[in-house]
Amino acid sequence: MATKFSAQDILNIAIKMESDGNKFYNKTAQLVASAETKKLLLELAQWEDSHEEFFCGLKEKLSLDNRELLCDVDGEAMKYLSALVGGSVFELEHELPQLSLNCDPKIVLQLAFGFEKETIAFFVGLLRFVKSDSAKLEILKVIDEEMRHVRVISEHLDKL
Repeated sequence: MATKFSAQDILNIAIKMESDGNKFYNKTAQLVASAETKKLLLELAQWEDSHEEFFCGLKEKLSLDNRELLCDVDGEAMKYLSALVGGSVFELEHELPQLSLNCDPKIVLQLAFGFEKETIAFFVGLLRFVKSDSAKLEILKVIDEEMRHVRVISEHLDKL
C-alpha cells in the first residue's frame, strides 16, 4: 500500500526544517566568541528564515480544498524521507547541550555543515517522488540555496 504525501505535508516538513535551522544558527551565534563566525551564523539564520517564509507562502497558496498531491511513495520511500528528517534535521536538543559559551567555531560550523548536507539530501530524495514539474523547479531552487549555504560554511571553515 502506497503512502501519499500532500503538498501540505511536504511544506510542513520543509517549514519545520527551516525553522529549526534558524533556531540553531541564532542559538549558536550566541555561543561563539569569533565576531566573523557570529556574523556568518546570523546571516545563515536570516537565510533559513527567508526559506521558511517562502515555504509558508507556498503553503498559503494551496487551497484547503485542493491539496495538490506531490508524490505517491511506497513504504520504503516514506521510510527514507522520514529517516532523513528524523523529527528534525537540526537536532537542537541533542547538539546544543554539548556546546558552551565561547565554544570552538569549527565545531559549530562542522555541525552546521552536516545539517545543511542532510537538508539537501532530504530535498534531493524528495525530487524522486515529486510528480509536479512546477514543484520540482521550486524544490531545485531551494536545493541551490542550501548548496550555497554548504559552500559558504565550507569557505569559512577553510579560513579557520
